[in-house]
Amino acid sequence: MFVALKHDKPVGFVSISQHFARSFEIHSMGVLQPFHRTGIGCALVAQATAFVAAQSGDFLTVKTVSDAWEDENYARTRAFYLGIGFTPIEEFETLWGDVPCLMLIKAVKV
Repeated sequence: MFVALKHDKPVGFVSISQHFARSFEIHSMGVLQPFHRTGIGCALVAQATAFVAAQSGDFLTVKTVSDAWEDENYARTRAFYLGIGFTPIEEFETLWGDVPCLMLIKAVKV
């Protein structure tokens, strides 16, 4: 887990899980709303990606709500991940009950 601090106060975090030797997942991530679009989310993912690379990982994945579920907040979340190089790879219609899940992946370059 990595935490972003602003004036010694936490404003964001990212936690990652290792599922297999060379693949990791962003388990959860959040940035306080006043700090959206300030580079903190990008910096957190960059730190997670560097950690994955240091562990000889090849892939970083993340799951979020798919666009089959209309929600402007999750639309911004998807746009964020797409904008930093993640690619959608699969949609799971029932993984989270009635909420459709989108899985995205990013190749980690060393």
